[in-house]
Amino acid sequence: MSGRAVLANAVKHWKKFARGKRTIAFAPSVARAEQLAAEFRANGVSAVALDGETPQHDRVAAFNGFADRQLDVIVNCQLFCEGFDLAAQVDRDVTIEAVLQYSPTQSLAKHLQQLGRGLRRKPEPAILLDLVGNLARLGLPDEERQWSLEGRKKVDREVSLLTCPKCFAVHEAAPRCTECGFEYQAKAREAVVGGRLLDEVEGELQEVDVEAIRQQRRKEQSDAKSLDDLIALATARGYKNPEKWAAHILTARAAKRGEIAPEAELLGIVSSRELSRRTGVHPATIDYWRKQGFVTATTYDGAVAQIEAEKSKRIVNCAEVARKIGADRAVVARWARVEGMPLTSVEHAMRWIGEHKSHRAGVAA
Repeated sequence: MSGRAVLANAVKHWKKFARGKRTIAFAPSVARAEQLAAEFRANGVSAVALDGETPQHDRVAAFNGFADRQLDVIVNCQLFCEGFDLAAQVDRDVTIEAVLQYSPTQSLAKHLQQLGRGLRRKPEPAILLDLVGNLARLGLPDEERQWSLEGRKKVDREVSLLTCPKCFAVHEAAPRCTECGFEYQAKAREAVVGGRLLDEVEGELQEVDVEAIRQQRRKEQSDAKSLDDLIALATARGYKNPEKWAAHILTARAAKRGEIAPEAELLGIVSSRELSRRTGVHPATIDYWRKQGFVTATTYDGAVAQIEAEKSKRIVNCAEVARKIGADRAVVARWARVEGMPLTSVEHAMRWIGEHKSHRAGVAA
């Protein structure tokens, strides 16, 4: 699957592999969630669709029915991706036994969150039904991955607007007009309201050899020796940022050898962990300085120089000053970060406070 289509006959595949299992299904849109639940019901399987607009009492009824095995399948749209605990919802020990992925994603976090709904410890392993190729693109939930503390710059997204054909009001994307209540047709609605229409393709869902897949993916990554090879592999797997992923892999490999990866540095991927090893500053502190714009260099030498410069300015830290004067640490940190209070020594900080904070707000007498 490429992520642009979904395997047809979801109910047939569910009956073959997960009949009788408590199942959470993930759909790409509210309309498709309702349609899929209707398909299950038409085939004699008790199912319900839930989404963010479902009234709370209906959700509670569905959860209890699910726990009592009166309901086999809950199809949801953007409701159970994170922070869902079925046992907490019904005040008893209930496990999800199968997960059906009917919504393609390029997000590894979302992929793992969806599969994680069924991975709570239980007597039998969970059944993971992937009808959209997420496992092929993003891998098994328990495979080894290279993680990074580096943040990702947020991209401003353009807000989708709709013009109501009935009253001509202009409003943000919604299933119906916010002024007159006109309901948009499914195709127009799904084009702008967080979902999309997917082509269905015929095929048979095959049970996979988990260990064979894990070994194959490890071999693919091991065989990718150069930056270009890793970028090509990441692109083929559908990763959002192939260049960054490839650079992180090279950086991790080099770190194991006690070296650096110059190719990664050329891409501006400068690891906070490697910078910490070189400067003795905690990675979390370096991350904070980078977010604040104190460390902006995209090469190791440049970043190290900026960190050393910051270290020279910070002979003492905010917590030490706060303890000395009996102030709240957050207040002291704001004075240092925003108002320029020196941290070259406690005495310098105290002098600055005396000159600039005559009211001594938050400072103990």
